[in-house]
Amino acid sequence: RGADALVAVASARFPVIPHTLGRARGPLSAVGLAGIVASSFIVNANSEFPAPGAVLPVVASALVIVAGIGAPLHRWTAPLTNLVSAYIGRVSFSLYLWHWPVIIIVGALIPKSTTVYYPLILTAMAALTVFSHHFIESPLRPASSRSSSPTAAPRSDH
Repeated sequence: RGADALVAVASARFPVIPHTLGRARGPLSAVGLAGIVASSFIVNANSEFPAPGAVLPVVASALVIVAGIGAPLHRWTAPLTNLVSAYIGRVSFSLYLWHWPVIIIVGALIPKSTTVYYPLILTAMAALTVFSHHFIESPLRPASSRSSSPTAAPRSDH
């Protein structure tokens, strides 16, 4: 988060960044996304944190943010800007709240080695996330901050 905050501050201080990067913005976002995906396979419990284990995901996410400054890159950022990703972004706070309790409770009740372990965790997290977002979080949010558009960009005020 520190590196991403640094990118945000630098982008405000140096507004010429999008123009300077020009056509490289698209490939930078693709490299960043590839780095984030690669991180999920490369970084594991044996990786040393913060360095060197966190270097790839931090640099990759910073690349995506830098590339995204300015005009949208629809073709290059389709994995982040499609309707499914936008919806996940909107419900991400509820997902954040539910993921850990579900993992702990299911882990206490069902052995990790069973075939239903991961599907049950994913289903429970999804159901609780969708329910709490639509029936608890959204109704409590002020009407002025709600978006009625199904294609609206993900909210980032969580």
